[in-house]
Amino acid sequence: MINSLCLYFKSCRMLIRSQMQYRASFLMQTFTQLVMMVTELLAVLILMDRFSVLGQWNRGEILFFFGVISTSFYLCECFARGITQFPPLIAQGDLDSMLIRPRGVLFQVICSRADPRRFGAILIGVLALILGSVSAQIHWTSFKMLLLIWTILGGMALVCGLFLIEATLSFFSVKRIELVNILTYAKAATGLIPYGVDDANGKGDFRETADEAGALVSTAADVDGAKALLKQAGVTSGKFEITVKNNEADIAVAKYVAGVWNELGFK
Repeated sequence: MINSLCLYFKSCRMLIRSQMQYRASFLMQTFTQLVMMVTELLAVLILMDRFSVLGQWNRGEILFFFGVISTSFYLCECFARGITQFPPLIAQGDLDSMLIRPRGVLFQVICSRADPRRFGAILIGVLALILGSVSAQIHWTSFKMLLLIWTILGGMALVCGLFLIEATLSFFSVKRIELVNILTYAKAATGLIPYGVDDANGKGDFRETADEAGALVSTAADVDGAKALLKQAGVTSGKFEITVKNNEADIAVAKYVAGVWNELGFK
């Protein structure tokens, strides 16, 4: 176990030193990651400046939670980035060379890559932890410090587990990203403001009161409403032609669009 840890840290040190050979590129990419993370943090701060409470969570608690999640995620991306490179090993047939080596495949994959560019994002996550702790007035004890460390390690284990699930999908499909996206990004967003945010009067949930008032934008198709608007504009029928690339995704989108316009009286 100790030998494996020493080998892992030696591998990380070599990978970091190799990336530092191109210092300008490394610094620019690290700065870019830092700016992206600062933008996410600012979004949380702006939201909490407008809404001091989200459900039972106050400003400090949400900021602290943001810091825990960000720190866990980017620590995992920094030191376990190699797992995300597992799918290309399957697609390119390079996994076979790892099977004949004395170390386990997973260990070799983890040691194959580190991403020190995430240090900036980790720094912002730690900053959010500090700001959230001060805002929430957390009184730290030795037990709470150990619990925080254990929570971050647990978050890293969770993210690594998600990476491993994605890696295992590579044995069944080389298009695993699309399959993962189906499970995570396929649902259409019905609003940017989540449940638990009070309305302007502070008397109810914004999503519920806005829905009752008809202020939420619906994602459902309103064919009759579209026909009425077209008629009002003096357009009732016509023909059009769609030119797309010869691939399944574009063809499927074109067929859907053609079907919708056909319901509106166009050919």
